[in-house]
Formats: sequence, structure tokens, C-alpha cells
Amino acid sequence: MYKKILSWLLTLAMIFTMFGGVSISASGLEFNDVENHWAKDSIDQWIEKGLIKGYDDGTFKPNGYITRGEFITLANNVIKSEEEIEINFDDVTEEEWYYKELKKAIFLEYIKGYEDNTFRADQNITRQEVAVILQKIIQLNPSEENALESFSDTSDIPEWSRNALQLAVQKGYLTGYEDNTLKASNYITRAESVKVLSNMFGTIYNEAGVYGSEEDELEVEGNVTVSAEDVTLQNMIIEGDLYLAEGIGEGDVTLDNVTVKGDTIAKGGGENSIIIKNSSLTNLLIIKKNGKIRIVAQGSTVIDKTYLHSSAKLQGEKLNKNSFGEVEIIRVTPGEKIELEGSFTKVDVKAAADIEVSDKSKVEEINVHEDTKNVNIFVSPYSIIDKIYAYTKIDVDNRGVITEALGEFAKTSNYENRLPVNLQPKTSSKTSSSTPTPAAPKYTLSLAVTPDGSGTVSGSGSYEAGKNITISAIAYEGYEFIEWKDGEDQITTAASFGYTTTSENKTFTAYFESTSEFAGGNGTESDPYQVANAEQLDKVRDYSDAQFIQTADIDLTDYVTEGGIYYNDGQGWEPIGNSSSKFQGSFDGNGYTISNLFINRPETSSGDNQGLFGYVDLEGNLVDISLIDSHVYGYHYTGTLAGSNFGEISDCSSTNVEVINTWEYAGGLVGQNSGIISNSFTTGIVKTDDFNAGGLVGYNRSNTPQNVTAQVINCYSEADVTYATQIDSDGYPYNLGGLVGYNSSGTIENSYAKGDVTGYERIGGLIGENGAEVINCYALGDISGTYDNIGGLIGYASSGHSLANSYFNSLQPDNGVGTVKTTAEMQDKDTYTDWDFTNIWTINSNDNGGYPALAWQGYENESDFAGGSGTELDPYQIANAVHLNNVRDYLDAHFIQVADIDLTNYVTEGGIYYNDGEGWEPIGTSENPFTGIYDGQEYSISNLKIIRENQTSIGLFGKTYVTSVINNVVIKGFLIEGYSEVGTLVGCNTGEISNVHIDGLYTTSSIKAYYYYAGGLCGVNQGTITYSSTKDISSISSNESYTGGLVGRSYPLYDYDTYDITQQPIINNSFADNVYIYGKGYSAGLIGGNTSEKIEHCWANATVEGTHRVGGLIGMNSSDVYQSYSLGKVTGTDIYNGMTGGLIGYSMNYFKVENCYSLADVTGPKQVGGLIGRTASYVTNCYSAGKVVGTDNKAEIGGLLGNVASIIEVQNSYWDKTTSGLDTSAGGTGYVTSAMIKSTNSVPIYEGWDFDTIWNIDTGTSYPYLRNNEQTPHPVPPIG
Repeated sequence: MYKKILSWLLTLAMIFTMFGGVSISASGLEFNDVENHWAKDSIDQWIEKGLIKGYDDGTFKPNGYITRGEFITLANNVIKSEEEIEINFDDVTEEEWYYKELKKAIFLEYIKGYEDNTFRADQNITRQEVAVILQKIIQLNPSEENALESFSDTSDIPEWSRNALQLAVQKGYLTGYEDNTLKASNYITRAESVKVLSNMFGTIYNEAGVYGSEEDELEVEGNVTVSAEDVTLQNMIIEGDLYLAEGIGEGDVTLDNVTVKGDTIAKGGGENSIIIKNSSLTNLLIIKKNGKIRIVAQGSTVIDKTYLHSSAKLQGEKLNKNSFGEVEIIRVTPGEKIELEGSFTKVDVKAAADIEVSDKSKVEEINVHEDTKNVNIFVSPYSIIDKIYAYTKIDVDNRGVITEALGEFAKTSNYENRLPVNLQPKTSSKTSSSTPTPAAPKYTLSLAVTPDGSGTVSGSGSYEAGKNITISAIAYEGYEFIEWKDGEDQITTAASFGYTTTSENKTFTAYFESTSEFAGGNGTESDPYQVANAEQLDKVRDYSDAQFIQTADIDLTDYVTEGGIYYNDGQGWEPIGNSSSKFQGSFDGNGYTISNLFINRPETSSGDNQGLFGYVDLEGNLVDISLIDSHVYGYHYTGTLAGSNFGEISDCSSTNVEVINTWEYAGGLVGQNSGIISNSFTTGIVKTDDFNAGGLVGYNRSNTPQNVTAQVINCYSEADVTYATQIDSDGYPYNLGGLVGYNSSGTIENSYAKGDVTGYERIGGLIGENGAEVINCYALGDISGTYDNIGGLIGYASSGHSLANSYFNSLQPDNGVGTVKTTAEMQDKDTYTDWDFTNIWTINSNDNGGYPALAWQGYENESDFAGGSGTELDPYQIANAVHLNNVRDYLDAHFIQVADIDLTNYVTEGGIYYNDGEGWEPIGTSENPFTGIYDGQEYSISNLKIIRENQTSIGLFGKTYVTSVINNVVIKGFLIEGYSEVGTLVGCNTGEISNVHIDGLYTTSSIKAYYYYAGGLCGVNQGTITYSSTKDISSISSNESYTGGLVGRSYPLYDYDTYDITQQPIINNSFADNVYIYGKGYSAGLIGGNTSEKIEHCWANATVEGTHRVGGLIGMNSSDVYQSYSLGKVTGTDIYNGMTGGLIGYSMNYFKVENCYSLADVTGPKQVGGLIGRTASYVTNCYSAGKVVGTDNKAEIGGLLGNVASIIEVQNSYWDKTTSGLDTSAGGTGYVTSAMIKSTNSVPIYEGWDFDTIWNIDTGTSYPYLRNNEQTPHPVPPIG
């Protein structure tokens, strides 16, 4: 099994490194096996382009063969197409590494499967199969020259590959061998694959940019491939072919002063397009799979011949110059047309096609070949075709001019609108009975109105040329007719006029002007009154139920100051609407501003409902109004936009406000709100000497009679709220809030305040007094009050108060209302439980001071990661602790760590992950385990702290699923405590862990389970652990059983409905070094309790203290153990159960322990052995050399084995009688030290041991040690 897994891993390593899945070798690396190789230059060039990479041992293995799956991946790396198609080969599943690449290759149609519906991706590919792939990629045909006859072994080449091999040899893609053979049926090597593809693709431009010389022409030998969009080639002579690959997608490519001496193949490019400027091309082949491509020829461009293997648009920008040479239509994309624009000499049609001759184009000749069916030609009104040769029946929609239609089927073809000139009936006094006169063409006259809704017009329609008609315009109420225009040219100022139609389509426009008191409109919903100045704004009050839209910025300065028409003896602007004449219409500010509003009515008699609008009724609607520099002084119900609102206000703002109120209900936007306010904000200052004042709204109260809940939704205020003159000794002002003064019966949701608030009592950062619902809000301003009920969020919570998920800064007064958070926590998205950061909120460190902002403010959410999109090819990048914490929100994604991460300031007191002392919250739970891929890239995570003694599955990751992969992670320094399943990396692992290293740093790093299952890496393992380690950990402990330096317990994953094993755990090539283990039963240096598939190539150097089933490597073992060893000190204390061993405490029935050893000192009361305390497993080729001590007189103690089941065989296994202090053992053979290290050959020791591939020994110096798990320094007897 191990060999199969190792073979599979090596295959994956080759695949990933060869095709870019894992970046092992740096670009430009000099491989140690290609220095003198004939393909070195090509290999180095492809490495530099990022197309291939080598092995981590510094080799490329150029002479190894390549499989079909590997070859298509290599080709796809150059082509770079992302298009895929569904596949259903019998031998291909979605889990195959090449699955996506095969879907791309099948879409590109350069390879297919076999007749038995298999693909055989792992089958080596031959040279002739590669030749066929190359031809299908490039889609060229060979010349008539027989290039194969020069080889001595080509007579038997099969027909299916002969044509492709001809092309490959002619083009120089494929070359022969020194013995004059081609070896077409031989497997192709890795080096040959790179060389062949390099020969075909040539110089590769696979990143956007400008390439070529600035001035002189750059000569490029061989071919050139472009496989990225936004590439410009300039001042270049290409000696070979130019391949515009599918990887360009729908993007643009420009050729500027480029000469291509070979063929140009365009398989990529979009509708906007491939631009060929001042260039020379021999043959242009257009083969765009979806047919959506435009080729533009500009300047002096000359193309000798153009071949269309798909639909396309050919556009020549010089109408009198043929840039495309002869055009041959070979194949047309179904459902797409061919469009010709410009000047063309000859077009050969050899396939069914829809052809449009567009704009003002000229074609000298169109030749429709015999047996070509379904040819449709459209000729635009200004285009000319000199001759059409119809050798088959065609359909022509001729709206331009066709001079001659010739050929056998010219007369019997179908023509719409106009006949070709040579087929039109001759002028005669007699009417021919055999040739019908075609109908005269009609032309469209369209009529338009500006502005929309200002009037109606008549006279439009389709007419023959020369028809006399009447065109009329009638203005709607509120408008008058001004003029008729043809484009920018005036026709007449008369509303009606006579017109004679011409032989072209026309559009005339009737222009109207408003005669109303507004800039336009009629006050309806479809045509609102247009408000463009202060006078028109003032007229709104006279049409209180109409619809309005602002069409210009309005500055009120000259109108409300002394001498202005709205000065009103110093009282300024008169609000629109009042309690007796309410505004019931709608006003859309349309993004324009109203600045310098001034109102001064602080007295009782005139000071109610002050604002731009005084009173907005239930039907009223204010939207997108922007007030700047408003100064409003009122008595009662005072705001800048509205004194009282019972309607709807949305997307409005008032910036740099000054609101002063002498009694109650003052707000930066609205004094009293009994309607709905959304997506609105204020800045500036609000002052009162009384009560109920807020930065946005003074008083928020539901309209109970109308069953309308007052709502403030998605709003914010940065306005300060304070007293106007002084804080009164009678207790005023009170009920002051940064957003709302008093929320008595409404709802405030998803809103915040940042202004400072100062008053007497009931002073809050968000709300002064709250008696209703507040959801998902926060406040930040400095809050101060003279008396009591002063709070960072809400000053006073009265009857009806309800609060959810709302926060304030710990720097402000804490009266127990709201959740207090530190500044750092207020700037952390995780603080805001159940907030919608997708649709409503955003947060990033650069905007809004790092605090949450509303999505409509236009800020972007800071990415949860340093980069990436979470896919396999573009994983999320983890650069700091916050990114690491965010992994929990994307449990199924792909991640890479890109920097070292120190958690110290995050998990200690005051840190955002302190969590009241519990520290880091593990990623993944039993209900929602981690299912993704995490690659630490060997960056470190340090100072992890978790103290959760009542919780299960504790570690950096709590629970992982079978699909998860965690690799290349380094954890340094930690303190981990939990109830059960406790480990540094994972509490309970069912996925894959590889190359993970846990370093306790010789400090007080420790791991503790208050119940079961504590391990240095994982508490429980039910998955795979390879090439991983723990070291220098001062304490790994559990209050009960299953404690290990690497894993507490490793056992299978079961289907608990059937009790079938669904996954067998694997642990190999892993170790624990200098770790201290303290537990009860099942305690060991590596694995406390083991029921894995097997243990191989593992070791432990540990101090282990336990009660029973205690081992230097494994406490209780239920699997085969191969080529592993232990060092250190092992102590068991249970006099009843015992089972203490240097390697294993208790190894259960019929398993194998082979080629293992222990140097650990062992002490225990019962069943104590230098290698195994009690074994029911077969022991073969093993030894022990540690000291063995029994602490009870009745102990079963042995130098190698303490107790052996009678049915078990012990073969070729030994213990050192000198170092153990024992001459007896329950099995095995004892020798003195000199024999054990083979300083003498006088004894027959280590018979049957494999010293060629498994074991080694420094004869006369060391004990035997393992070649594939080598102890360093080598094991030597103790001195003295």
C-alpha cells in the first residue's frame, strides 16, 4: 500500500510541478540534469514564461515520457483558453487532476477519445499523436511536397497521422533522429514535447503589453504566439507564422507595422477587435469558434489572401483600398453572419453563408460556387457589387446596387427590393408578360418629440420616393411648438408643413418649450414640473400635490438676504407647506444642490414647522435632495429639509447645517418624523435650549391614526448636538442624541452617529431617550452631560425600549444600555453580529475612519483577505491575523498564507480575539467543519492562545472534513486548553495534513485536555497525516486518557448507521521531538491510541508519564508499525493494568511490528518491555537498547518484551543486556553491547535483516539505524 501511495504522490508531484500546480522551482533555475541536454534552451525559455516547472530535487527529467493528460495540459498552458465543454468519458471523473484541462481540450477540438468512450489520460502519447494534435491546434494543411520520404521508417505510417506528420515535418515542428528515422510511433519524451511545442508556438506573448521595437524593425525567427488580450505587436518582422490564440478570448490585439511572412491564424479576439495597422500579411486564416470577431485593416495594411473558417466581420477603413486581398469563405459559424465593410476585389463563397455587405462598401466580384446551398446576401443601401456569379441558386436582399448578376442561376435566384441592373426590364412601350416589374422600394420617415411628453406629431410612415405628405406637430398644455429639425438643421418654424419624400430613411424632430411657471413639465408623474431656479422652487408651494424634479443647482443667497425677494423682513425662506396646507406631492432633487437656505423664526407665533418644507403629509415624497450650508432658526418642529414629515424621505442630505431651536423637536434634517426616512445624512450642528434634539431627527414618533410606523433606516449623522445658549439649572436641555433626540414609538435600524453630544441629562451618542426598537446601530461621538442618564449609545431607556446588536465605544460613558466595545473592536467586522455586510453595510480600514459605513455611501468592503478569490487557481491570501480569522466565513474555499502571523496582540487582553479570556475561536465546528484547502507556504503562526476548558474540538482549526487539506503550516509558541479533542493545529481531523510543524520554542508552550484526547498536532485524527512534526513542547496533558506528542488518538471514520469504516486514518513520515507527555491511560510520545491503517517512518523523542498502556511511540496500538523508533524516557504507574514499553505500551492482536527499535528508558510496575510492554502482534527485525526497570516485585519485565501472547512469533529481534540491565525477556534474544554494535562478528546477530535498503550500521560504533528514517546522530551506546 505504501508503495502505491508513494507512486501516486510522485506522479502528482511531477504533474503539479510540470504544469504549474505547485511552484517548486524558481523561474530560470538551472536544473542539474539539463545543463548539457540538447533541449536546454527551449526548457529554460518555457520555465521563464511560467509554462513549466521542475522537480523539488533540482531536476527536470527531460528523457521521461509524457502522458496524454500531461501533454494537453502543457498545450493548454500556452493557449490559455478558459472555455470548457462537458465530457463523459468512462474512465474520467471530476476528481482527476486533469479534468478541467481535458474539458478545455475537447472544447478546442484538438483531441478526442477512443471508440470505447475512454480517454486514457495516463497513457503515454506518441510522436504521431502529438503531430495530429498540433495540426488540429494550428489548422493548417501541408504542401504537396512529400517531406516524409527522406526518412527510412515512414513507409508504414498510418493514414490517420500521415497528413499531420507531413505538416509537422514541413513546418519544422517535428524533426527526425541522427539515424535518419522519424520514429512516429515512439512515445515522446518531456524534452521533445517542450521542443515540439516550442517549435510550433515560437515566441510566446502571454501577458498584456506592447512588444517590439520603438523605432527599428525587430526580426523574429520562427513563429509567434499571442495568448493574452490587450497585446500590441509593433515594428516587427515575423519570419514564420503568427498564431492569435484562443486565450485572447473576446479581447483586443493590435498589429502595428508588422510583417508576417508565414500564415496568420486568428482564433481569438472579439467583436471590438483585431486591429491590423500599416502591416503586411501573407495569408490570414480566421477560425473563431463562436464567429464573433472583427478584423479591422487600417492605413497601408495589405493582406494577400483571407480565408474564413468561421463567421467574422472584415472592416477596411480605406474605402478605396482592398486590404484583405481575395476572400475565401470556407466555413460559417451556424447562426452568425459574415459582414464585409470596405473595398474588396473578390469573394469566393464555398459554404452556406449569410453575407452582409454593409455601410458604403464596394465588392468587385462575389463568386458563389456550384452546389453551395443556403447562400443569403444582403446589400446595404449605399453599397455596390459589380458582379455576382451565381453557380447555384441564391437569395439576395438588394438595397444598394448590383451592376451584374451572372452565371447559370443568376436569373432564377431570388431578389428583394431591387433587381441587378442587368436584369432590370428595358424601358419599352410594351409590357413584358414574362418578367414582372419589381415593387418600388419604400423608405422610413420617423418623427420624434423633444422634450418627451411635450407634444404629439403626425406624418411618420414608410413611403416610396417622391411622395407628397403633410407633417404636423401639436403642443400639449403647458408647452408651445418652436421648430422642426433634421438633425442639427432647422427645417421650419411652422407646426405643419408639406414634404416630398426622398430615397433614404429620415428622422425629423419637433421641439417644444414650456409655457408654465416652471422650466418644463406638466406636474404629472410622467412629466414632472422642472425646477431650475429659486423662483420656480418658491412656486412649488402653489402646486402642493404635483410632481417636481430639480434640473439645476440653486443658490438662495441673493434671495434670502436683505434685499432679496425671500428676505421677508429678516425671516428668510417661507417653508413649503404647513399644518393647514400640507405638501402632498413629490420633489426629486435629481442630484442637484440647494445651498444657503436661511430661516429665522424663533418666536412662538411663527416658528412651527420650519425647514425647506414645513409640513410633508402622508402622500408626500422627498427624494435625492442635497442641502448645503443651511441655517434654520425655529421654535417648534425645526429641521433643514422638513419641520415635520409624515411621508417618505430618501437619499437626501444636509451638510454643514446650523439648526437652532428655542423649544422642542429639532433635527439636522427633520424636526419631527412620523413617516419614513432612509439613506439620508447630515453634518454640522444642532442646538437647543429645551429638549428632543438630534443630529438627524429631533423626535421619531409613529403616526398611529394612519397606522404608519416612524422609521429611520440606513441613515447617519455627523452633526454635533448641543445647547444653544447654556445648560439651564432647571434641567434643560435633555433628550439629546447624535442621531435622534427621542425615539418614542418608531424604529431606528442600520444607522449610526459620529457627532459629539452635550446637554443636561438623557444624553446619548445615538439617541437621547429610547422607548421603541433600535436594531444594528452604533455611535462614536464624545458624550457629556451634567446630570444622569448619560450613555455612549442611549441616554435613557424608557418603556417600550428594545435594542439589538448595537454598539458604542468604550471611551464613552457606559450606562448599561448597548454593548460597549474598544476602538479596535469597533473597527472589526466580526464585532457586528448579524449585520448584513453584503447589501447594507461596508467596512474597510481606509474609509469612514475604519468604522462601518452604509453601502450607499459608495465605500467598498475591505477584502477579508490580502488578495485572491478563493478558487483553486486564485486562492484567498492570508497575510495577518484578521485574514486568518476570516477563514471561518469561507470554510470551503482555497487559501494560501503569504506572511508570518503573530497573534500576541489579538488574543491577549484588549485584543479583538481575546474573547473574554477564551482567546482564539477554532475554525470549523462539528456542525460546520472546515472543508477547504489551506496552504501555509511554510510561513509561521505564532503565539496561539486558546483557553476553552468546557468546549470540544479545540485548536487553530476545530474540526476538519474529509475534503480538507492543510499543508505547509508552521505554528510557534502556544497555550491550548480545551475539554476534549485538543491539538495545536486541529482538534479533530478527518482531512489531510501534510508538512505541518509545531514548535513550542523551548518555552512554556503547552496543550491540555480537561477530559480525553490531547495531541501536539491533533487531539483526534481520522484522516491522513504525513511529513509533519511537533517539537520542544513543555507539556501535553489530559486529565483522562489518549495523550500523544503528535496525536491523542487516531482511529477510523465510521458510518454510524451501518458501522462500516468509511475512512482509515494514515500517519507516516512524522515525528515528535523533545516533548513532555502527561496523561493516564494510552499515553505516548507520538500517538496515545492508534487504530490507523499503519504507522511508517515515524519517531518520537519524548518524556512520557502515564498510568497504563504507555509507550515511547504509541500507547495502545492496533495497526502495523514499520521502520519507526523512539527515544527518551517512558514511565507507567498503574500496578494493575501496566503495559509500559519503550516503543509501544500494548500492541494488539495479529498486527506487525517490523524493522523498529527503541532507545528509550522504561520504568513500570507491570508488563514492562524495552520495546513493547505487552504484545499480541508479530515482532520481526526489531531491537531495544534502553534501560528497563520494574517497580513491582511481580512485574513481568523483559529487556525486549514484557509479555507476549502465546500464539505470537518474535523473529530476529534483540535487546542490549548491558544497557537494559536485564538478561531475560518474554521474547527475542539478548546480547551485550559489543555484539549489538557488531564490534565482533562472533555472534549470529541481525540474521535476515535487510542492510541494503532498510537498515544501516556504523560497525563497531552504532546500533543499527534506518536508512529511510535515519536517526541523527546515529544511535550509539551510552558512554560508561
